[in-house]
Amino acid sequence: MAHISQLAKLEALTEKVKRLNIAKQNSFEELLSNSGNAIWFVDQHGKTTWCNATVAEMLGYTQEEMLDKTIQELADPAWINIAETNLKRRLKGIHEIHGFVFVKKDGSKVPVIVSTAPLINGDGVFRGSFALLYETTMENTNFRLTREYAGT
Repeated sequence: MAHISQLAKLEALTEKVKRLNIAKQNSFEELLSNSGNAIWFVDQHGKTTWCNATVAEMLGYTQEEMLDKTIQELADPAWINIAETNLKRRLKGIHEIHGFVFVKKDGSKVPVIVSTAPLINGDGVFRGSFALLYETTMENTNFRLTREYAGT
Protein backbone atom coordinates (compact mmCIF):
# COMPACT_ATOMS: atom_id res chain seq x y z
CA MET A 1 0.00 0.00 0.00
CA ALA A 2 2.81 2.41 0.89
CA HIS A 3 4.50 1.49 -2.39
CA ILE A 4 1.38 2.49 -4.37
CA SER A 5 1.17 5.78 -2.48
CA GLN A 6 4.82 6.56 -3.26
CA LEU A 7 4.27 5.67 -6.90
CA ALA A 8 1.25 8.00 -7.07
CA LYS A 9 3.30 10.80 -5.50
CA LEU A 10 6.11 10.19 -8.00
CA GLU A 11 3.66 10.27 -10.92
CA ALA A 12 2.11 13.51 -9.63
CA LEU A 13 5.55 15.06 -9.20
CA THR A 14 6.58 13.96 -12.70
CA GLU A 15 3.44 15.53 -14.15
CA LYS A 16 4.10 18.76 -12.25
CA VAL A 17 7.67 18.93 -13.59
CA LYS A 18 6.40 18.36 -17.15
CA ARG A 19 3.89 21.22 -16.76
CA LEU A 20 6.61 23.52 -15.37
CA ASN A 21 8.98 22.65 -18.22
CA ILE A 22 6.27 23.34 -20.81
CA ALA A 23 5.44 26.66 -19.12
CA LYS A 24 9.14 27.55 -18.96
CA GLN A 25 9.61 26.67 -22.64
CA ASN A 26 6.52 28.67 -23.64
CA SER A 27 7.73 31.68 -21.62
CA PHE A 28 11.18 31.48 -23.23
CA GLU A 29 9.72 31.24 -26.74
CA GLU A 30 7.37 34.14 -25.99
CA LEU A 31 10.34 36.22 -24.82
CA LEU A 32 12.29 35.44 -28.01
CA SER A 33 9.26 36.06 -30.21
CA ASN A 34 8.49 39.45 -28.68
CA SER A 35 12.00 40.76 -28.11
CA GLY A 36 11.99 43.04 -31.17
CA ASN A 37 15.31 41.49 -32.24
CA ALA A 38 15.78 39.19 -35.21
CA ILE A 39 16.55 35.83 -33.54
CA TRP A 40 17.41 32.66 -35.47
CA PHE A 41 18.33 29.10 -34.46
CA VAL A 42 19.83 26.58 -36.89
CA ASP A 43 20.92 22.98 -36.42
CA GLN A 44 24.42 21.59 -36.97
CA HIS A 45 23.81 21.55 -40.74
CA GLY A 46 22.65 25.17 -40.93
CA LYS A 47 18.96 24.21 -41.24
CA THR A 48 16.46 26.54 -39.55
CA THR A 49 14.94 25.00 -36.44
CA TRP A 50 13.30 28.20 -35.18
CA CYS A 51 13.23 31.90 -35.97
CA ASN A 52 11.03 34.68 -34.77
CA ALA A 53 8.71 36.71 -36.99
CA THR A 54 11.31 39.49 -37.24
CA VAL A 55 13.74 37.20 -39.12
CA ALA A 56 10.99 35.77 -41.31
CA GLU A 57 9.71 39.23 -42.23
CA MET A 58 13.24 40.51 -42.87
CA LEU A 59 13.66 37.75 -45.47
CA GLY A 60 10.10 37.95 -46.84
CA TYR A 61 8.88 34.59 -45.52
CA THR A 62 6.50 33.35 -42.86
CA GLN A 63 7.96 31.56 -39.87
CA GLU A 64 6.53 28.30 -41.18
CA GLU A 65 8.22 28.81 -44.57
CA MET A 66 11.54 29.43 -42.82
CA LEU A 67 11.52 26.06 -41.04
CA ASP A 68 14.03 23.64 -42.55
CA LYS A 69 15.49 26.28 -44.90
CA THR A 70 19.26 26.28 -44.75
CA ILE A 71 21.49 29.30 -44.48
CA GLN A 72 22.98 28.26 -47.82
CA GLU A 73 19.51 28.34 -49.47
CA LEU A 74 18.91 31.85 -48.18
CA ALA A 75 22.40 33.22 -48.80
CA ASP A 76 23.38 35.45 -51.68
CA PRO A 77 25.18 33.06 -54.07
CA ALA A 78 28.42 35.01 -53.64
CA TRP A 79 28.21 34.35 -49.87
CA ILE A 80 27.50 30.58 -49.84
CA ASN A 81 31.15 29.61 -49.29
CA ILE A 82 31.33 32.15 -46.48
CA ALA A 83 28.21 30.59 -44.93
CA GLU A 84 29.86 27.16 -44.98
CA THR A 85 33.08 28.56 -43.50
CA ASN A 86 31.11 30.32 -40.75
CA LEU A 87 29.26 27.11 -39.90
CA LYS A 88 32.60 25.30 -39.55
CA ARG A 89 33.72 28.06 -37.17
CA ARG A 90 30.61 27.43 -35.04
CA LEU A 91 31.55 23.73 -34.94
CA LYS A 92 34.84 24.82 -33.36
CA GLY A 93 32.95 26.78 -30.71
CA ILE A 94 33.74 30.22 -32.13
CA HIS A 95 31.42 33.13 -31.27
CA GLU A 96 31.65 36.11 -33.60
CA ILE A 97 30.08 39.11 -35.24
CA HIS A 98 30.29 39.37 -39.01
CA GLY A 99 28.58 40.77 -42.08
CA PHE A 100 26.49 38.64 -44.40
CA VAL A 101 24.09 39.02 -47.34
CA PHE A 102 20.85 37.07 -47.69
CA VAL A 103 18.43 36.95 -50.62
CA LYS A 104 14.82 37.70 -49.74
CA LYS A 105 11.94 35.65 -51.12
CA ASP A 106 11.31 38.40 -53.69
CA GLY A 107 14.92 38.15 -54.91
CA SER A 108 16.18 41.38 -53.38
CA LYS A 109 19.29 41.33 -51.23
CA VAL A 110 19.40 42.17 -47.55
CA PRO A 111 22.79 42.90 -45.96
CA VAL A 112 22.97 42.12 -42.25
CA ILE A 113 25.31 42.12 -39.31
CA VAL A 114 25.16 38.72 -37.59
CA SER A 115 26.09 38.12 -33.96
CA THR A 116 26.32 34.36 -33.63
CA ALA A 117 27.23 31.69 -31.12
CA PRO A 118 27.42 27.91 -31.14
CA LEU A 119 24.92 25.84 -29.16
CA ILE A 120 26.74 23.11 -27.25
CA ASN A 121 24.79 20.57 -25.19
CA GLY A 122 25.75 19.34 -21.72
CA ASP A 123 27.92 16.58 -23.23
CA GLY A 124 29.93 19.10 -25.25
CA VAL A 125 28.28 18.15 -28.55
CA PHE A 126 27.61 20.90 -31.11
CA ARG A 127 23.84 21.12 -31.66
CA GLY A 128 23.63 24.19 -33.89
CA SER A 129 23.90 27.96 -33.72
CA PHE A 130 22.05 30.93 -32.36
CA ALA A 131 22.15 34.29 -34.13
CA LEU A 132 20.94 37.84 -33.77
CA LEU A 133 20.59 39.64 -37.10
CA TYR A 134 20.69 43.37 -37.67
CA GLU A 135 19.62 44.61 -41.08
CA THR A 136 22.34 47.06 -42.07
CA THR A 137 20.16 48.96 -44.51
CA MET A 138 17.82 49.74 -41.62
CA GLU A 139 20.78 50.59 -39.36
CA ASN A 140 22.21 52.93 -42.00
CA THR A 141 18.84 54.62 -42.43
CA ASN A 142 18.36 55.02 -38.68
CA PHE A 143 21.90 56.35 -38.31
CA ARG A 144 21.36 58.87 -41.15
CA LEU A 145 18.00 60.00 -39.75
CA THR A 146 19.49 60.36 -36.27
CA ARG A 147 22.32 62.50 -37.64
CA GLU A 148 19.87 64.65 -39.62
CA TYR A 149 17.66 65.12 -36.57
CA ALA A 150 20.68 66.02 -34.45
CA GLY A 151 21.85 68.48 -37.10
CA THR A 152 25.28 66.87 -37.50
